[in-house]
Amino acid sequence: MTQNRKNKDKTFITNKPLEQYLSGKLELIKLCQAVVCDQLSQIDANRYKLRIPKVRDQMKFIPESHFHIFPELFIQISGASEFQFPQEKFRLYPGELCLMPRTISHAEKAWKWHGPFRNLVICCDKDTTTVHIAQASATRKPSAMEILHFETDRNNRLSYYLDGLVEAFHRQPPGKKIEIKGLLLVSFSAILETLEGKKPIPEKSHFTITKCKRQIVEDFANPNMSVKYLAKLMGCSADYLSNLFRRETGVRLTLHINNERISRAKYLLQTTSLNISETARACGYRDPGYFTRTFRRITGKTPREFRNSGQRA
Repeated sequence: MTQNRKNKDKTFITNKPLEQYLSGKLELIKLCQAVVCDQLSQIDANRYKLRIPKVRDQMKFIPESHFHIFPELFIQISGASEFQFPQEKFRLYPGELCLMPRTISHAEKAWKWHGPFRNLVICCDKDTTTVHIAQASATRKPSAMEILHFETDRNNRLSYYLDGLVEAFHRQPPGKKIEIKGLLLVSFSAILETLEGKKPIPEKSHFTITKCKRQIVEDFANPNMSVKYLAKLMGCSADYLSNLFRRETGVRLTLHINNERISRAKYLLQTTSLNISETARACGYRDPGYFTRTFRRITGKTPREFRNSGQRA
């Protein structure tokens, strides 16, 4: 299922789409199409390498970790990604895939490996698919270079396929390899259909704001996240970022951070058995009391009332 490491070196050296993209000769959407088509060929020929972390203790937090409420797919293009999970750690090399299950706490580091770090990340929620290419920041954390958003059909079927992959990967069904291959093929076919059949949603915001929003999604579980923290990552002052965000979105940055955190808290309250204090910590709040007050201010209910109401997140 895997190419040997020598072939991986050769694959990186001859990776013309990436070279063309980095030199400005190829648009991101074309690079995505080329990477996805290559993966489809590798899957069809049984030459793929898929890593999926163990789905145990997923809400056990590790330093600098975060999680997502929808599955996320990583395709390593060059360099290597190091993932740390509650149960394990592994590196992803060029041509390899990592499927991140829902709510798995994970930390990422970027490594140079026969070339600079670049990976393609595909995220999906109920009606949107997002793709971005990442590079290494000064602290070796992956950072989005460019982001594309696509509207998809309601109840995005890609998330359904990816959830099925996680389930099949960690059990022993009859014909497991065939099931995994089939789910990979339909997953990548769905991604390619989106890339080739839909136009990206026009980005109306300043790219700094787009990156800032992405950073909040990645870092919402970090209790140290603040306007000052985000401004440092964006390479600007806190006042500049705060004013720019308000001007571009009409919303205060601090309110946006809390809205994102409470959105994740609502999902956890309805889909996990975490208590209120654990939910607060999972969403970046050190003080459960402050979390409860913020949750009530935004939703009109306390976390306990929301959970007991059965209201959908």
